[in-house]
Amino acid sequence: MKQVRALSLAFLFLATMTALACRQSDSEREQTREPPAAAEESVEGTAEAPAETPDLGPRLADHEPARLLDTLLCCALIEARSCERFAILAERAPDAPLRDFYRGLLASEARHHGVYLRLAGRIAPSESLSRRLRQLAEHESAVLAGTPPLPRMHA
Repeated sequence: MKQVRALSLAFLFLATMTALACRQSDSEREQTREPPAAAEESVEGTAEAPAETPDLGPRLADHEPARLLDTLLCCALIEARSCERFAILAERAPDAPLRDFYRGLLASEARHHGVYLRLAGRIAPSESLSRRLRQLAEHESAVLAGTPPLPRMHA
């Protein structure tokens, strides 16, 4: 039972941090691009959201349970991008132990991606979930196309 509670708390923390990242404003994103000393300041007691996260805020639903669905799908998209990045790193790493390390991280991120999709599947029918995921992914793609090609990792 303690493990279930700990897992639930960990998920809530991750979902909350991801939701904050998805709602990050343009000015907050600009602050995260400043030198580390300026970016360490918190907003209303919360840590700065990672600069890696595209601005999906305007696309997220503003009411429940659609807001929860969007948050879970946002998390799934973040994990999917991590899978892509770790696959590239695993393929191009200079030695076998490092390739294995990145493959392990890839497998972990893939499991996280699946968890978010399964949780989303509990609150939305498959067709609605697929349609909404496609909409958010298309918006994410448009946002990322307009940003500089910098290395990005979620925290």
